[in-house]
Amino acid sequence: MTLHVQHGLLLIMKIYLVEIYEQAVTGFTTYKHELFSCLQNFHDIKLNIITLECPVEEFGMSTSDDGRVACYSFPHLKSHSSDAVGAVLQLYIPDAPDNVFLLNFAPTYPTVAMLRECFPNGKVVNVIHDLMWASFLMGDVERFKRIVRGEEADIKGGLIQAIYKDGVNACMASDVNVCLSEDTLELLNGFYGIPLSKLVVIPNGLEDTASGADPYEVRARYGIPVGDKILLYVGRASRQKGLADVLSHFDMVLSRVPSCRLVMAGEIDGYSIGRISADYRKNITILGVVSKDCLYGWYRAADAGIVPSYYEQCSY
Repeated sequence: MTLHVQHGLLLIMKIYLVEIYEQAVTGFTTYKHELFSCLQNFHDIKLNIITLECPVEEFGMSTSDDGRVACYSFPHLKSHSSDAVGAVLQLYIPDAPDNVFLLNFAPTYPTVAMLRECFPNGKVVNVIHDLMWASFLMGDVERFKRIVRGEEADIKGGLIQAIYKDGVNACMASDVNVCLSEDTLELLNGFYGIPLSKLVVIPNGLEDTASGADPYEVRARYGIPVGDKILLYVGRASRQKGLADVLSHFDMVLSRVPSCRLVMAGEIDGYSIGRISADYRKNITILGVVSKDCLYGWYRAADAGIVPSYYEQCSY
């Protein structure tokens, strides 16, 4: 990155990550960690986090444990939240061309419009981690297009249309929209009508810092014979992730490969566990949420990783 110098002074780019509070660790948590780990290496960048919908009573400011990131925390606001957030931010953030607001959630347009009005000299970057309509339509792109074109009834009473309009408005109002996959870029350009000048693909990156345990030690710890095949699933157990379908049909895998074990890492809910038949329960290992080092050990021990999702945009 080039250092910006004006009238003999070093200009600091101020990046404001605007996020919605999440208690659980998600793929976005990993994304944020990796992004900040990268950006903190640049001396001409000042990092800030603006968190909305926090479990707090009133607005507050703080710094990260290492003192390098300024944090702005907003409580849940019942109405006109974007206007209220903008009014408060203007008290603490001067409008300047070196401000970059990085958004990562949806619906997005109300926040983008607020930032445009309150900080007209700054830049807005919209990172598309998920397409909201995909969770309602299980990622069925063609069905989404038919609903938007009015060729099929909106199963959510107009919500799919509203999500589409929010996406179009947010993308057009942002300076650049970061897609995490080529599929998303093609959809936004070809169907949403967003010009390529406003789109860029930056796939997820992950610093490889964990080595993981020896694969034979992992097998021995869980009593898995060396000759058994291990299928590894990592992630949440939501319907669109496809884990319920895997559990419902795992007997088909065992009919072909009897010495096979399905290992699941992540938050596994009771509904998914209930889909496990007593006939093959002994062939399934539920790890729950584990550390990165533990997970890397399983990556080395597994014969294959499975991603049975109906759709993915930002998976690690």
